[in-house]
Amino acid sequence: MTDPSRAYQELIKENALLEQRIKELKHSESERKRAEEELKEKESLNYALFEYNPEQAIAVDLEGKIIAVNLTKGCQVIDCLILCHSHPSI
Repeated sequence: MTDPSRAYQELIKENALLEQRIKELKHSESERKRAEEELKEKESLNYALFEYNPEQAIAVDLEGKIIAVNLTKGCQVIDCLILCHSHPSI
C-alpha cells in the first residue's frame, strides 16, 4: 500500500510540472501568433510591391512556371501571352 503523504507529494510535483508546461505552451502560442502576424505583414508588403510596381513583372517558380503576372498600363493577356504596347516588337 502506498503512503498517502507520498502520493500527495507526487501529485504536487506533477501539478507543478503541468503548470510549467502550460506556461510554456502559452508562450509558444504567443510566439506563433506573433510570427503569423509578421508573416502577414511581409506578405502584404510583397503583394503591394509586386502588384503596384509601375514596371511589368512576372513571377515564376523554380521550374519556370509563371505563378503571377503584374500587368501595367498598355499590357494585356491573350491566350497566356503578355502583350505590351510599349514593347518594340509590337
